[in-house]
Amino acid sequence: MEDIYQNRVRYSHDGSNSLKDRFTFTVADGTNPFFIVEEGGKEIITAAPQQFWVDILPVDDGTPRIVTNLGLQWLEYMDGKATNLITKKELLTVDPDTEDMQLVYEITTGPKHGH
Repeated sequence: MEDIYQNRVRYSHDGSNSLKDRFTFTVADGTNPFFIVEEGGKEIITAAPQQFWVDILPVDDGTPRIVTNLGLQWLEYMDGKATNLITKKELLTVDPDTEDMQLVYEITTGPKHGH
């Protein structure tokens, strides 16, 4: 227990996208191989390894990556104006830590000859 009291036991995540982990452990006092665990309000004597679960909070440490940036190849006339939709065929970005619907494009400089 001294290691626990002195904060010498730690868990280090491997950096993957996992959200849960676990390890098993046993407890011994150097004489008795058994220990007591409490399950459902009952004390059980055992020597079986116990599971320790770790909940991992996700960290958004990925960077968005532009996969496709083709520009518009053609325009159609709609309501007397040349226009076209920009779809994922023309512009596509992915981020392993972010849902597609949460990615936001921001126009930093508008076009000179349109809107």
